[in-house]
Amino acid sequence: MTDQPRLGPIDHARTANQTRQTTQAGGRHTVDSITSDALDQLYATVQRLNRRAQAAESENAVYRRAIAQWDVSDRGTYIPHASLVAIGRAAGTDVLGSVRHLKHFERVEQAEAALAAFKDRIEAITDEARGGIRQQLGDALAALDPQEPQT
Repeated sequence: MTDQPRLGPIDHARTANQTRQTTQAGGRHTVDSITSDALDQLYATVQRLNRRAQAAESENAVYRRAIAQWDVSDRGTYIPHASLVAIGRAAGTDVLGSVRHLKHFERVEQAEAALAAFKDRIEAITDEARGGIRQQLGDALAALDPQEPQT
């Protein structure tokens, strides 16, 4: 007789199940015991994981560029419309498609552009006024806001 305990059918099934789980989970191989098939699987796994890491780094760069456009201050955070669109595109969804106030964002951007153009025009007119056209501007303003003649 041996010193080993005798294994019953349940013990054999449990051992077979553990072996099968180890094999399916990839099991650890030693340098001496790895087969070429297992090595091929290992290389394929490494390549797949490298591709996933590169894709994640690329996606992270898209989010970083979008967030870099934000204006964060003590008063709050301004998030440009274009930044939200870029984040939605990176996430594969239309972030602002269902937003009710989307037109508000568009109007704000249009108003900012109109104010910048207006400011540029005012500066140009002011420069012309300094060049001797003050009287013409005064006449134009008087025509826009007629007052009773002074005697």
